[in-house]
Amino acid sequence: GHMHLCDVMPVLKSHEWEEGAKGGGAGSALSHLVLLHLSGRYGAKQALDQISLVVPVKLAHRCSVAISALMGKEQSGETWTNLVHSNGCISVSDYTASKELNSNITKN
Repeated sequence: GHMHLCDVMPVLKSHEWEEGAKGGGAGSALSHLVLLHLSGRYGAKQALDQISLVVPVKLAHRCSVAISALMGKEQSGETWTNLVHSNGCISVSDYTASKELNSNITKN
């Protein structure tokens, strides 16, 4: 089904994702969330920016976004596009790190 981004983290918390449950359950370090079927109302960068704000840092390495369908010519040359895997997904932690690196370069 469809779910608003703001509703995803409470659901994951109810399944103990933040606690990092042991044993391979829903909240274990073995679990990985892939966000699919993003709204076409937003561009790829805007969607990733919003997702990176909502997903807590301690879960970002376990979350990826299927972003390739939203990518267009306007993204060509942006450094984060090199982080998109051959399956069309990008890791939220990789995107966030890239965004922070670019922000620090811009400030200096």
